[in-house]
Amino acid sequence: MKNRFLGFVYVILYLLLVISAVTRFGEKGWSVVWMSFALGVLYLLPAILERLLGIIIPPLLKYMILAFMFLCLQMGAIMSFYERFEGWDSFIHLVSGFITPALALSVINILNRNPMPLRTLAPGFIFVFMILFAAGISLLWEYIELISDTILGTNHLNDTPLGNGQVDIGLIDTMTDLLFSQLSSLLASFCLYRAIKRDRWLSISRILITRENHQAN
Repeated sequence: MKNRFLGFVYVILYLLLVISAVTRFGEKGWSVVWMSFALGVLYLLPAILERLLGIIIPPLLKYMILAFMFLCLQMGAIMSFYERFEGWDSFIHLVSGFITPALALSVINILNRNPMPLRTLAPGFIFVFMILFAAGISLLWEYIELISDTILGTNHLNDTPLGNGQVDIGLIDTMTDLLFSQLSSLLASFCLYRAIKRDRWLSISRILITRENHQAN
């Protein structure tokens, strides 16, 4: 049943991808075709990683990742929401902050040879690790935006006119993005911390990546 629903989600995503590519072709030309093709490949990334790394990504986490790709790349880049809506980039960073703590738990789980590593670590340590992991991902994202602006001539680090007639070159945008992602990741990390403290491992297992030869915690 879960596989059928996941297949239905993929059908909807690819259908919307084709529709957006066709409707935006007149404005963006062949670039939208290549972006759509690249996104179509990225949608398959969870399944590809499962096969290559021998891991199991739970359905709920897959839906979260696919939804993030849809918001960030299809609506943001292909449908030009970054240009049409001023706060879309900050919204995407806010959404990312809810996902990265779950990925932090998965990193602990799949890199540790113990099939139940989370149960052996102090909840406080896990909480700190989730926060720092999310901060590192947010910072890495800003590095990627800087590289894109420098090499490809994009403007992800939006220049912001100041009241004194000067222009801030990306600092305000960068710090705003980091603030949004950190606030949401802090909230998500606290919720997961409380779940760990209360031994709600069944709920945690729904967003936890595991090895194929390990049972979910």
